[in-house]
Amino acid sequence: MVSTVGDLSLINGFRLSVFDPCVLINQCGNLFVTIYIDDITIFCSKHSQKEATVALLNWSLR
Repeated sequence: MVSTVGDLSLINGFRLSVFDPCVLINQCGNLFVTIYIDDITIFCSKHSQKEATVALLNWSLR
């Protein structure tokens, strides 16, 4: 189970951004996840990436 954003960054190749610790960037740099309190926003260009990230977050944050 994930307890911090830093823990989540270790899953599936995400890293914390250098400009904001609430922003995760995947290793390819084409998917961004922002987490602030109880809000999560996903930015990406492919719907399949978004769906996979939502599934990962659902599993990780249960």
